[in-house]
Amino acid sequence: MLLDLNVDDIRVVAEKIELQNAVKFMEERFSGICGDGLAYIGVSIRRDRELRQIYIDRSGFVRKVVEKFNRISCRGRATPMEPSIKLHACTEKEEAFDTTQYREAAG
Repeated sequence: MLLDLNVDDIRVVAEKIELQNAVKFMEERFSGICGDGLAYIGVSIRRDRELRQIYIDRSGFVRKVVEKFNRISCRGRATPMEPSIKLHACTEKEEAFDTTQYREAAG
């Protein structure tokens, strides 16, 4: 069995029986934690057992970031910034941009 773990993804490649055993192990190990709903690292996971469907949603995380940076009233644009803007390096008179806040907002 191959297991590939990334920050937001888990990918499993295995024979059917190995995969079933891995799922069974995870269900037993985390049954008290998961149940039918789980929120982890900003991802909400909801399971509908009757329809045999799983829903993955990040709207709660997005809403939290939007509220933190006071961008509730912002509207979407076709381009992330004006295409005619000419960028330049900061001069001594200009204040350097705080990249920490940008990284927090970008997630």
